[in-house]
This record gives sequence, structure tokens and C-alpha cells, in this order.
Amino acid sequence: SCWVLGGPALGDRDLRPLRVGERKRLLAGVVRGAGVLRALDHLEGDGRPLLALCRERALEGIVAKRASSPYRSGPKRSADWVKTKCERDEEFVVVGWTVGERGRRDLGALDLASYRDGELVLRGKVGSGLDEATIKTLRQRLDALVVDEAPRAHGKWVPAPRGRTFVRPEVVVSVRFLGWSDEGVVRH
Repeated sequence: SCWVLGGPALGDRDLRPLRVGERKRLLAGVVRGAGVLRALDHLEGDGRPLLALCRERALEGIVAKRASSPYRSGPKRSADWVKTKCERDEEFVVVGWTVGERGRRDLGALDLASYRDGELVLRGKVGSGLDEATIKTLRQRLDALVVDEAPRAHGKWVPAPRGRTFVRPEVVVSVRFLGWSDEGVVRH
């Protein structure tokens, strides 16, 4: 098999116009086993059980493709492909907060960490989803914990161009996020 003009081919046969199921069937005959490259099972119908399995196993999610869709190259997405990501809920300890922008100048984002083998590891910052009432409650709790120096933690602090306030790591928050970056930082 090879790629012709930015799309899949089998010998000199261009596979781009074929339906996704037919492309997968042909390519599965060429790519066999569970090596670096492998052909995945083709599932049709209700994808909710597969998505539930992905959530249970903390996988990133699924990509669903319209069965009749041809192959389209390039970065542009079409309505024939739908990506459904699994959200995760985990608890983190707050180690600081950053100054926000525009209407969120009081508290823009929380700096997060988690414990690994008894030591703090920086996990990035989060701020979306914080309403004014939550910000007010957080500031009341965090203002009493302000310290002059950053808590000892492994990892890099996410830049805070408008400023950062450090706190003793005593407040725990539950955060919904999509996954982890390669650096071990939460992804929104």
C-alpha cells in the first residue's frame, strides 16, 4: 500500500473515493497483526457503549465517521467526522492563582498541583467555568493562605504575564478536564 496525492492507495488504486468501511477492509488485508501499524475493528451503530468503555478506562475518546464518507485529505474537518472526547474529574490542590484579564482581574485562573510519592507536582492552571460566586468563595479561602514564596513543587509554572499569588497547598478542588499534555499538565 502507499499514499497517492495525499491519500491512501493500494498499489495504483486510489482508495480515497471508497466508503470508509471498504477502505478499512482493503487496508486490513495489508496491515496485519498488532504491530506499530494496525487496522482497528470497524464498528457500526450506536457508539455510546464504546464511549462508556473509553471513559471507564480513562481513554481520550472516539472518532466517529459517516459510513458513506470518502477520504478527504488536509487539516480541514467536515461533518463526516465527529470527535467525542471523554472528560475526566480529578481533585487537585491549589498552589496559587493568576491575575485575569478584562472582567476577571481578581482571579483569572487557579494554579494546580497533585501529590506523587508525597511531593507536589505542578499540573497547570485552570480558570474556565469559574463564576463570580465561586471566585468570591475561593478568594475568601485562599486569601488566608497567601505566602511569599512558591510552594516546593516539581515541574514548571505556567506563565502568568499579569502576576501570580502563591498559597499554602491546603485547598482541594475538583476539576473537569479532557486529558494530560506530554508535560503532565491538564488539558482543557
